[in-house]
Amino acid sequence: MEQALPSELQNSQAREDSHGQCVQYGKNSDGIQNQGRGKIEPIFTKKIDLLKLVTQFESCNKEIMTKLKKFEYIQQKFGNEILQVKETQKTIIGLEDVNKDNILSLTQICARIESKSTLLNEPEDNSISFITRQLKESRIQVQKLEDSIGHNAALFQEQLEKSDKARLELKEDIQ
Repeated sequence: MEQALPSELQNSQAREDSHGQCVQYGKNSDGIQNQGRGKIEPIFTKKIDLLKLVTQFESCNKEIMTKLKKFEYIQQKFGNEILQVKETQKTIIGLEDVNKDNILSLTQICARIESKSTLLNEPEDNSISFITRQLKESRIQVQKLEDSIGHNAALFQEQLEKSDKARLELKEDIQ
């Protein structure tokens, strides 16, 4: 669709614009009426493939969504790792409390043995049989404490293994 040019500019006339440059009016080789400075060239030299652009956009969008889902998964795994570390810390604190109780019990047993050893100055019948009984009771209590410490150590080791496993999984997910 051609627009009519003013009568003084028809037939490819040239004039100077406000900047002092030559401006041409006329039709280019495709028959398109245009105004330009210097050489007249077609406006579009390439056709734009809209379908190709839409496909590229959808591909990039899909890639972004995949990376976003992976990031959300890693963020969730990292949150789970933090929870496991906090649970492990609570377990360790609990084990430390149990071990403090065990140490206190061992200290009390040692104090009782020491106090009973002073009974050696008494007649041999009473003191030896009494100390023998106390030693047997002490051995039983020490065995219970050793069992308790061993159980606590196993729980602690289990928590550490879970934490290490979760940390390795998180490291693999990040990579």
